[in-house]
Amino acid sequence: ENDGQQKRRGKEEEEKCIITLKEARDISCGISTNSETEEEIETAEAREIVRTPSLLSSSTNELVQYMIATYKPSEFVSLGDFRNIRSVFYWEDYTLELDETTFDFGKTWEIEVESVEPDIVAEKLDIFLNNHNISYHHSQ
Repeated sequence: ENDGQQKRRGKEEEEKCIITLKEARDISCGISTNSETEEEIETAEAREIVRTPSLLSSSTNELVQYMIATYKPSEFVSLGDFRNIRSVFYWEDYTLELDETTFDFGKTWEIEVESVEPDIVAEKLDIFLNNHNISYHHSQ
C-alpha cells in the first residue's frame, strides 16, 4: 500500500520557485550526507535568472547573496533544463523522498531520507530494494 504524495518541483503552473543550497557534502560507504537550505524566490525573478544567469549577481534574495558572499563565483552559467517530480512515501518510521529528474541527456532517480542514523536507514533500504529486485547503486 502506498501513502505517497507527489510534488512537482519546477512546474510552471505551480508558480513557486525554490532555491536549494546543499553544503558540506560527505560520502562515506555509499551514503551521501549534507546540509540543505531552501528559500523561495519570486517566480518572475527566477524565470529571468534562468534566461540570463548573470542576473544572479544582482538578486536581493538572501540565500543568493549568502552563496555569492561565501563562494565568490566569477560567473554564472546555465547547466541546462531539467524537470523534477518528487514522490513522498512514509515507510517504517521514515519519510522517503523519491526524486525522478529528467535532463536533456536522460533520467536519474534519487532517494532522500532525513535521519540522524543514515547507516541504519541505508541498510534497511538495501534489504527492501534487494527483496523487490530493484536495481540501484549508492552515491559515489
